[in-house]
Amino acid sequence: MTRTAAAFLAVVAVLVPVTASAEDAAPQAWLAQLTPPPPAIAPDQPGAAVPAPAAAPPSMQFEPYVPPPVPAPAPALAPAPAPAPVPAPAAAPVPAPAPAPVVAPAPAPAAAPAPVTQPVPYQPVAAPAPAPGTFPAPQPGAVTAPPPAAAPGGPVAAPAAAPSKAAAAPAVATKELVAEQSTKVIVGSNGGFFGETGLFRVTSAEPVRPLGLRISAHGEFFYLPDFLYDGDTTQRQVGDVAVGLVPLDNFELFVLYQTMSTRNSKVVPPLQLSQGNITWGAKYAYPFVKHFSAGAFLGIGMNSEPGQSMYSIGATSVTLKALATFDGKPAGVPFPFRAHANAGAYLIASDQFGIADNDRYLHYMLNINEQKQGIFGLAIDFPLEKDDILPFVEVTFAYPDGPGCITPGVKWQPLDGHGLTVDLYAEFGLFRGTPALAPTTQVYNIIGGLSYGIQTTPQVKVVKERVVERVVEKVPGPTVPSRVEGFVKGLVVDVDNESPLGNAIVTMLGTGLTNLATDPVKGDFASPPLRPGQYNFVVEKNGYESGSVKIDVRANETTPAKVGLKRKIVEGEAAVKVVDAKGKPVPMAEVQALSGGRVVSLSKDDSGRYSGKLDAGAWYVVAKAAGKLAFGKVVEVKEAQTTEAQIALKDRPKTQLVIIEKDRIQLKKKIQFKTNSAQITGGESFAILDSVVDAINSNPRIRKVRIEGHTDDKGERETNVKLSKDRANSVRDYLLKAGIATDMLEANGFGPDRPIESNKTNRGREANRRVEFHVAE
Repeated sequence: MTRTAAAFLAVVAVLVPVTASAEDAAPQAWLAQLTPPPPAIAPDQPGAAVPAPAAAPPSMQFEPYVPPPVPAPAPALAPAPAPAPVPAPAAAPVPAPAPAPVVAPAPAPAAAPAPVTQPVPYQPVAAPAPAPGTFPAPQPGAVTAPPPAAAPGGPVAAPAAAPSKAAAAPAVATKELVAEQSTKVIVGSNGGFFGETGLFRVTSAEPVRPLGLRISAHGEFFYLPDFLYDGDTTQRQVGDVAVGLVPLDNFELFVLYQTMSTRNSKVVPPLQLSQGNITWGAKYAYPFVKHFSAGAFLGIGMNSEPGQSMYSIGATSVTLKALATFDGKPAGVPFPFRAHANAGAYLIASDQFGIADNDRYLHYMLNINEQKQGIFGLAIDFPLEKDDILPFVEVTFAYPDGPGCITPGVKWQPLDGHGLTVDLYAEFGLFRGTPALAPTTQVYNIIGGLSYGIQTTPQVKVVKERVVERVVEKVPGPTVPSRVEGFVKGLVVDVDNESPLGNAIVTMLGTGLTNLATDPVKGDFASPPLRPGQYNFVVEKNGYESGSVKIDVRANETTPAKVGLKRKIVEGEAAVKVVDAKGKPVPMAEVQALSGGRVVSLSKDDSGRYSGKLDAGAWYVVAKAAGKLAFGKVVEVKEAQTTEAQIALKDRPKTQLVIIEKDRIQLKKKIQFKTNSAQITGGESFAILDSVVDAINSNPRIRKVRIEGHTDDKGERETNVKLSKDRANSVRDYLLKAGIATDMLEANGFGPDRPIESNKTNRGREANRRVEFHVAE
């Protein structure tokens, strides 16, 4: 060893205390990993000179760590020769200075010398040298922990590379939904009937971005014999052009121009043209959530007169619709579909063109509907975005008496979403409508069309899934014990007829829990969580004897239970006197009491009354006798009391006034009313109503009767509807006074909306002014 090296080590020994603190140990241990160990010294040659190690490449050289409190001496001007053997500390071998210029003294080793006999070969780490006085950032995969201490005289083990935190954590593949922005026109955004976003007649509430333009053209063709008149042939072609514009977010404007050509072999002239029909409108839709949007539609139609190219103000129509669209894909449905719903009204000016009500050809040819109607539409489509194909089906109809159609169809974009859409629909009529009020619905119709759309701003439309890998460090959490409770799902019924009993009280004995009440309609109940074991459930309800059931509750299971209650015998007595129209007793009669499907016959007692024991409550008592009309009345039987009642029977008319059919009570003659009044007139009208009472009482299968009032079309429709309702209620009031139970009757009026004959003749109007009785149950 040279004298220069010995002097250098002596200075280091003086400056650095042997008793280094625990805080200094960490940087010394780190430094031990980055500096090469000293060469081995044979034990039989203490103090022998050791050759200096070869200089490392510049990228491999490291500067020793200098503790901040110790001032650094002047750097050496020449590379230091190999040091003399130095006692190694207990934790790590003593590093030797690198041959590079020395800028700071090396730290002194700790006490407790131990000769190193088998040093570990140095493995350099390719990294730039850190600035003096700082720790270099460890590189991925670098060794950051100090090597284990070697036993005295034993070999030093090479430090094992500790796995990094990122390498130990597994890579987990997760899915997330992403919205794709596109300026292309998505399939299904073209082709609505008016040029708006939609399918065909059903308008979509799909939101759209601004600066979108759509142009579409459609053609229809129809041919069928015996369509409007017997022995005729009807042929019709329709062409239209529509333009739609999106000036603002979710807001559309559109205009439709339409021409129609209709030929019928029975009409003179056989060919009729309708040109210049224009519809203006607007639509707004708003996306409330990512899978549901709603909006409104307004269309103003201006139709032209036959053979003219200008529209008539008398034929101006207004269409208002509320719109809704549900998109299944963002909602998590596994297959792509969208559902659309429309509901609104169709309003039109009256007396357009002066068309006769029975001129079905002009109504059909001009497509004019002279009636205010509610309009409805439902549709579902399946956007196959990969193939740019949109199959769908629509159902549209109007109420009352309007046309109805079912329309399957398909839209296809052959140019990979670049705006061009090919449309093909097949429309089938569900019912034909009323020719006197609305156009006759075509049996079928074939519609084809083309549309082209331009979208200049990106619109978020397609929602897709992508797989994302992310590193997740599993942190063991607290162990959650599995649930040990169970549940009871019960049902309470009448033991005699198995009908559910609502509002029954369920007590769970011994639990201290609040009592339960059964569902008012379903009669079921569900218990709170219960510990496993056997429980006694007691059930009570007014008018019934209490019942109980023992239930074994098992952990993590729902145990079904059924409790039957028996009705309490709470009786009273009914005593009914049966007389004729003059108040004289009827000697031989049949009297029955009806309640909730139960029928109890009453027997004649010594006083001539018909009596019997009945459960307390309301009973409908019916009396029948030969040559008499069957009449009845509601009798309220009270507990432990005798309730008396009297039923008067009228003589049966010599001619039969009513006939009982499957779904109605058919009248042989009409019930008469005062003109423009709901007052029943004429003795024969009351005889007819008495026969209706007899028909209801004589047929147990009749459980409910619907009374309908109808008028002709003279006067205002609203006035006629009110008059028809008032007349139906007058008839209902008479039947109630005759003893029919309230829950067996309902009444409604339809005014002129349901004629059975033409209103153009006196005979037809007379037939349309009527009251009908329909068997509802």
